[in-house]
Amino acid sequence: MSPAACAQQNPAPVTPAKPIAPPSIAPAVAPVKPLKAPFPYVQGTAYHILPETTSEESGYFSIVEGHNGRVYVGTSKYNHNGYLVEFDPKTQVQKIVIDVHKVNGLTATGYAAQAKIHTRNFVGPSGKIYVGSQEGYRNIPGDVSVYPGGWVMSYDPKTGVAQSLGQPLPGKDGAQGEGVIDVVADEARGLLYAVTTWGEDKKAHWMVSGIDGKSWREIGPLPINYGTTLMSADGRAHVITADWRVATYDPKTDKTTIRDIQIDGKKWGDPKNGAIPVWQMAPDGQRAYAIYLEGDSALRSFDFSGEGAVESKILGKMLEGKSFDHRSSLTVAPDGRVYALLKTENETGFGNFALHHLTRYDPKLKKTEDLGALTVTNPKFYDFRPEAQRPGASQYTFSGYQKLPDGTLAPASVHQGLIAAKDGSLHALILYPYTLLKIEGATGPTGTRQKVVVLSPSQQYANFALRSVADVENNRTEISRVAEIIAARHLQGGTIKAVFHQQSLEEELTGRAGGMMGASVGWKDRAPELDKHNVALVGWERAPGAGDLDQLKKLHDDGTFIVGFGPRSMPQLAEHVKLCDAWFDTLQGDDDRVVTLPDGRKAGQGNLLINMLNSWALTGEVVAALTRKGQMPTMWKSWMWPDGREWSDKYYNKAQFHDDFKIAPIPAGTLSKAYLEEIRANIWRFGVAQSASVVRAATMIAAESKAGRKTIVATQGHAPWRYVGQGEDARWATLSDFDHSVPAQMAGQEKTPDRALVLRLGYHGLHKDEAALLAKKKQRVILVTMQTPRAEFQPPAGLAQGSIDMGWKYGDAAVAIDGYPIQILPPSGVMQIVAYQSINAEVLARLPHLKTP
Repeated sequence: MSPAACAQQNPAPVTPAKPIAPPSIAPAVAPVKPLKAPFPYVQGTAYHILPETTSEESGYFSIVEGHNGRVYVGTSKYNHNGYLVEFDPKTQVQKIVIDVHKVNGLTATGYAAQAKIHTRNFVGPSGKIYVGSQEGYRNIPGDVSVYPGGWVMSYDPKTGVAQSLGQPLPGKDGAQGEGVIDVVADEARGLLYAVTTWGEDKKAHWMVSGIDGKSWREIGPLPINYGTTLMSADGRAHVITADWRVATYDPKTDKTTIRDIQIDGKKWGDPKNGAIPVWQMAPDGQRAYAIYLEGDSALRSFDFSGEGAVESKILGKMLEGKSFDHRSSLTVAPDGRVYALLKTENETGFGNFALHHLTRYDPKLKKTEDLGALTVTNPKFYDFRPEAQRPGASQYTFSGYQKLPDGTLAPASVHQGLIAAKDGSLHALILYPYTLLKIEGATGPTGTRQKVVVLSPSQQYANFALRSVADVENNRTEISRVAEIIAARHLQGGTIKAVFHQQSLEEELTGRAGGMMGASVGWKDRAPELDKHNVALVGWERAPGAGDLDQLKKLHDDGTFIVGFGPRSMPQLAEHVKLCDAWFDTLQGDDDRVVTLPDGRKAGQGNLLINMLNSWALTGEVVAALTRKGQMPTMWKSWMWPDGREWSDKYYNKAQFHDDFKIAPIPAGTLSKAYLEEIRANIWRFGVAQSASVVRAATMIAAESKAGRKTIVATQGHAPWRYVGQGEDARWATLSDFDHSVPAQMAGQEKTPDRALVLRLGYHGLHKDEAALLAKKKQRVILVTMQTPRAEFQPPAGLAQGSIDMGWKYGDAAVAIDGYPIQILPPSGVMQIVAYQSINAEVLARLPHLKTP
C-alpha cells in the first residue's frame, strides 16, 4: 500500500504525530472511594513480542494459528528486515522462524529492505504457514535505494524449514517493485494467490502462481487496496475489486469473472470516505463476513454461491460509539461465531483514552454483543518508563497503553489483528510495545460475560514462574551477547565473581553444583594484573544496602565489567544501574509481589526467582561461548555424589580450564535453552503434583500463626538463609539455618522451641542427625525436599506431618554436555523459591489483614 495509507495504521517515524503522553501509563490518582468501571473488562495475558524483530515496537495484522496450536506473528523492522515469530502458548516461548533476508538471500538495507511481513498469514492443509514481505518507509536522509518488490515465503513447522516462493511483481529495469499484502495457498490444486500493494502506478494487482512460486502472473482486474483473496468451498478464489465488485477466478477454467455485489437488493458502491472492507470466510466455505477498516462498526455478510451477483446483507452494528477503528481485527471462530475488535472513543469518563472493545456476532441467534474493553492481567510484562526504552527507539514504543482510574492496564493506541484459536482462546496484537494478548474465557455461550478462571495463590505463583522462564528464554539473544563479552574477558584471565552485599543472588552463584568452579576464586599462579579483565555479577531482589553504591564505584573504577540483575525501575537502584555495563531486568519494580489473593491483597515475591533464572542461563551461555573458543571451564560437582569432594579437590583453585576434557563447540543458546526446559518441566510437575501438599502445609502454618506462634523455617543450601523472613513472610516465618555438617547450625536449631512447627526447606531428604534432633525436640516437621538414594538421608517414618517434593533430578545439576562427565547448571535454588513462595502466598491468603495506623 502507499505510505500514506500505511501511516493510518502504523505512524511513519519520518513525521510522527503527537504520541500518547506518558501520563497514560502513570499511576492513577488514589480515589476517595473504590472506583468501578462502567463497562465490563475482557482480560488478557500480554506477551512482549521479541524486541529484536521490530524497530518501532510495531507490526500489522500478520497473525495466524498453526495446526500445531502455535501462533505465528509477522513483525516490522524498518530499514532492516522482516521476521515471522512463532509463539508457543504452552511454554510461552518465542522464536524467529522466518528471517526474510536470509530466506531470500538478500542484504539490502534502508528503503530497499524487506522491512515487514504485512500479510494476513495463511495456513495450508499441510500445516505450512504462508506469508509475504513488503517495503517500509523512505526516512533515511540521502537514501535513494529502490525497493525491488516483495517475496512470498512458507514455513513448515514439521520440518522447521523456511522456503522462498518468488516475487509476484518485482521491479523491472531499476523500477520499484510491489510489496505483498496478502498470500493464500490452494495446496490441493497446487496454486498460490497474492495481492500486491499499491506501486508507483497507485494500483494493486491480483497474482497467481504454481505452488513453487516460479510462475507468477496477473489473473484479473485490479483489486481494492488491502485486497484479500478468499477461497470458497468449490475451489474458486474471490477478491473485491477497485470498482467495488467481486472478481472470481476458477482454476478449472483458468478464467476470471466479474460479479456485482447486491447489499439488501442494492448495488454496493464506493462509500467515498476511503473505507476499506476487510473480510473473512465462514467455516462453511460459502459465506464471508466483512467490516470496514475504520469509520463504521456494521458487519456485512457475502454469499458466493451461484453465478450471478454476490448477495450481501448488513447484519447490524457490532458496537455503538464514535470514531471506530477496526484494523483488520475480524476473525471467525470454529463454531461459526464472528469476533471483531473495535477501537472507539471513551465517552464514559472512566479513563482518558480510547477503549478497545471485543465484540461478537452469533449467526444462529442473529445477535451482536459487546463483550467489554480489553485489559491486561499482567501489567508488569513491560517496563513502560520512557527512560527504560531501547536507545534510538521511536517515541511511540511505550505509549500504547493506559492505566484506567482503578489502576487496570488497558490498550490505548492501536490494535492490529485478531484470531480465534482452536482451544477457544483469542489472540490479539497490540502496538507500542508490540504485544500478543492472549484472551481466555471470552468464547463462552452468547449472552454470558468472560469466564475468569480463579487460580489459587500457589497456582498463580507457578504460572508466574512459567512466564518468567519463557521471558528469560525469549531474551537468549541478549544473554548470549553478554556471555560472549564475559567469556572473552575470562579468556584474558579475568575472574567472574558474584558481589557479596547481603542479598541472595551472590549466595546462589558461589560454589554451587553445576556452576563454574574457577570463575570466582581464581586458579593456581593467577597474576594480579589480570584483574583488569574481571567480571562482577551483582543482583538485587530488594532495596540496596548503604554500602552497595560505593562497592560498585570501586569495581567500575578498577575496570571491572559489571552485570546487574534486578528491578531496573526501583528508584533506589537508579545510580547503581548507571554503573552497570549490562543489566537483566526483572520488570517487577518496587513491588515484586506477583500473586493476587482473594481479598485483593498481593503476595508472593518474584525478583529473586527471575534473577536466578537469568544468572544461570547466562552461566550456561558463558560456558558455551568458551567451548567455541576451544576451552571447557572447570565446573563444580555436587557433594551429594560420593565422589563430589574428590572432584573438588582435583580442580578447585588449581585450573581455570580443563586440559583433560576436550569439548566440541556448543552453539549459542543451546545450554540456556536446555536448562530452562528442565526448569519448566520441574515447575509443571510441582504445580500439578504438589498443589494439595502446599495447601495442607499452608493450612498448618496459618493455624500456628493464628495461635500466636511463628513457624521455624529450617533452611539448607546457599540462598534461602538470605531471603527467608526478609519480606512479607516475616509475618509467619522465623529463620533457622540448619545443616548437619555445620555444628553452629545444629546448636542453633537446638535452641529453637520444643514442639514448634518446622518447615524444612532443604535439598535431598533429611540427614539422620538432623532427624534425630528434630525428634528429640518433638518438633512437628513439614519436609520440603526431594528424594535421595542415600540411606543416611532417608527421613524416618512418622517424623514428617507433611511432605512437598520439589522434583529435580538427584545430583542437583540438570544439563548434560557431550564428552563431559558431569552435568551442569542447578535447578535446586530456583525450585526452592518456587516451593517457598507458593507456600508463602497460600499462608498469607489464610491470615487476616494487618491493622495499619
